[in-house]
Amino acid sequence: KAGRKFCFVNFETPESAQKAVEELNGKDLRTEEQKSEAKEDDKPEDYLLYVGRAQSKAERARERTQNSEQTSSRAAGVNLYVKNLDEATTDASLRELFEPFGTVVSCIAMKDD
Repeated sequence: KAGRKFCFVNFETPESAQKAVEELNGKDLRTEEQKSEAKEDDKPEDYLLYVGRAQSKAERARERTQNSEQTSSRAAGVNLYVKNLDEATTDASLRELFEPFGTVVSCIAMKDD
């Protein structure tokens, strides 16, 4: 959805990243006011937080064309892609959201224009 914020969060360990995915993926971070203003035809995939392992363009293309198992290495899985963030989300609020899961090496909020 154009205009929504997204970010990449880089953890120190794959275990921290996995814990963040398990606890935050699919979470509704909207305020009560935002929930009350929601339209009936709003789709959950447009507002529920998506948190998953960041993938290269080639990996995403391969995943779309086949349902193969992903290869995992020790380094894979520390960088997460997060979408459906509120426009008011800041780098500091992201760090606050993800720090409980482990050491955050970096996190930057961006806007999808």
